[in-house]
Amino acid sequence: MLYLNEIFPECKFIHVLRDGRAVAYEILKAGWLNNITDIRKALVDVSEEYVNEWLESKKDQRIAAAIRWKIAIDEINKQKKFIKNFIQIKYEDYVNCKWYEVNRILEFLNLEMDKNLEKAMSHYKLRNMNFLFEKNLSSIDQDIITRSLEVKLVQNGYET
Repeated sequence: MLYLNEIFPECKFIHVLRDGRAVAYEILKAGWLNNITDIRKALVDVSEEYVNEWLESKKDQRIAAAIRWKIAIDEINKQKKFIKNFIQIKYEDYVNCKWYEVNRILEFLNLEMDKNLEKAMSHYKLRNMNFLFEKNLSSIDQDIITRSLEVKLVQNGYET
């Protein structure tokens, strides 16, 4: 973001934040971190704190997936301080209250709702898929991921 903001100082950034547990579940389901032997090679900008967490977990993929989300959140939070045109919306808020969030985005972009957008949006059905974390992972898996993410989840307005 910082690079783009430097090149295009008037650009606007919209960050969609999603519950880290749901993101970790999707990472696990996709198999993106299967069989990693060194988290520093698998992920970019891994802090020593996160490396140690992963090593202490005996290189647990669930922890690696949680760390992937934490790294992304850390980077967004670090960079957004230096960007004047930044808005963050929660995926869950967008799904649950689409029109409110769409209006927030349009206001941020200095745009107005037009009939074509309104018509298109009225046909677009949204479904919150975060429930898959609880549905498809064991309670042990859920606890391991939630414990790893707890501080960042609370900092970003999620209940644990």
